[in-house]
Amino acid sequence: MKSPAEFIPVAEETGLIIPLGEWILVLEKLHQLKSYGVQISMDDFGTGYSSLSYLRSFPFDKIKIDQSFVRVLGEREDSLAIVRAVIGLGRNLGMTTTAEGVETGDQLDVLRDERCDEVQGFLFSPAVPLKETHRLLAPVQSSMSSVARAVAVATAG
Repeated sequence: MKSPAEFIPVAEETGLIIPLGEWILVLEKLHQLKSYGVQISMDDFGTGYSSLSYLRSFPFDKIKIDQSFVRVLGEREDSLAIVRAVIGLGRNLGMTTTAEGVETGDQLDVLRDERCDEVQGFLFSPAVPLKETHRLLAPVQSSMSSVARAVAVATAG
């Protein structure tokens, strides 16, 4: 097993990323998956082969802003300009934007001010095995159940 972080840069450098992507998922399969309700994300937008032309070619629902731009928010104005542009692009194309690699409250504040739809990163949790996600989501599920019960009582009364 190889991590995508290992083989994707090599595939990009050698020019094999496009044929590899076509081999793994020709365009028809993506549309078929979308018809089943699967949401499709463009990962690491703004780096490597994540090109604007793909936004027209593939049925993406979400653009994930690469962590390299998020990591230096507040330090580099060009990163803020790129993040702002990607969020606007996503909004205008009807796509959700997710910022990857959020590690500080300051980064979160900037992304909130820019109206980024979703964020992910170590500020919330490091990557965990699937078994651990149940433990992490238990408080959220509990509060959601309380809200659902309150709504049910309110509508029944």
